[in-house]
Amino acid sequence: MNPFAIPSLVSACCCTALALLLHLRASHSRSARMFSVLLTLMAAEALIEFGYRISANASQAHLCWQLNVHWPLVLAVLLHFTLLSVREGPRRISRSSLWLIYGPAALFVVLEASAHLITGPPQLAWWGWTYGPPENKLVRDVAYVWVLLVMIGSAATMIAAWRKADDPVARTRFGCMAIGYGIMALGVPLEIGFSVLGIRIPPLCVAAYALAVLPIGYGVMRHDLFRMSPAAAADGIISALRHALFLVTPDGRVRFANPSALHALGRAEVELIGCRVASLFAEAPHWVKDLDAGKLDARAEPKDVEATLRGPDGGTVRVLLSGACVLNSNGQLRGVALIGYDISELKATTAELERYRDHLEALVRDRTAAIRAAYDRLEEEMAERRLAQRQRSSLQEQLLESQQQLASVRPHPSDRP
Repeated sequence: MNPFAIPSLVSACCCTALALLLHLRASHSRSARMFSVLLTLMAAEALIEFGYRISANASQAHLCWQLNVHWPLVLAVLLHFTLLSVREGPRRISRSSLWLIYGPAALFVVLEASAHLITGPPQLAWWGWTYGPPENKLVRDVAYVWVLLVMIGSAATMIAAWRKADDPVARTRFGCMAIGYGIMALGVPLEIGFSVLGIRIPPLCVAAYALAVLPIGYGVMRHDLFRMSPAAAADGIISALRHALFLVTPDGRVRFANPSALHALGRAEVELIGCRVASLFAEAPHWVKDLDAGKLDARAEPKDVEATLRGPDGGTVRVLLSGACVLNSNGQLRGVALIGYDISELKATTAELERYRDHLEALVRDRTAAIRAAYDRLEEEMAERRLAQRQRSSLQEQLLESQQQLASVRPHPSDRP
């Protein structure tokens, strides 16, 4: 077997084994799933190159050349995986960004599949069959520029995430992944540079996969193995939090909002990130206004207050707003975490209870007034009866007196003549 085909076979084996391991142990993570897709594409490219190297004749090499048209997708998925890995929180990549990622790759795949404008027909070199130069080098040069931008940009993004990370687990993760990106960023430009200069050497890109995917895979696995630590579990907690959460920079701009906050405001994440925090409120407390103006004291203790968020379709959402200042080791303000507890339902329930209470009080007042009126009428009737009773007693007394008087003036029978 051609010894120059062994690196391609080793790369295919490493990518396949790591993809299976990630699928079994870390498939729940979005970045891990995307990395599994990347490993699958890398393994396919390495297997095709392995077949390229061990081709016995030109027809077999031509078949491998026809099969290897998906290589731009490897770079697009790599860039997508990079953005998923370094993004903070459970935020998703916008649709426009996905078009920018996969649009050029799809175009290069079509050009390669239809007319092979980037790689030329296979040629036999001293290390085996390899790709020849295309007839139109302009398209190849444009594709090479895109490849360099993707590789260098991905490596720079990962290095920046490693330097920015504060959590030890995240720092170790990004550090391991940056090493893998550095290996790929070194192999791809060297291969392109030698190709442009006309120096014939065995391709380095696929051979670098075996060295690059191991530290990247360890970084992905480390993030998954330590997912129950406070720092790693924060994404899941924030995503499942039912209350609105905002992370605001010291100058009063929104840096992060969880899904509950996006739902309450009825706005997309790309519209919310970077806007002034006071613009989110129809009624903002004074310490939010100080934060928006960049004047909030690091020693301030924001109190729980009621505030009004600007909801979707011009509506409002009543929240109980809490705040916590985030300080660095020197006691300087790094930002403020705002949590808004939605009290709209509580307010509606309270208002309904108040209306029901008022209704009951009105019923009680009406019933009391009716009972009072009936009591007053009964009192009047009783007074009239008592008066009539007294009058009847008086008449009976007068009648008795009249009878007595009449009896006293009536002559005795013995007195009759």
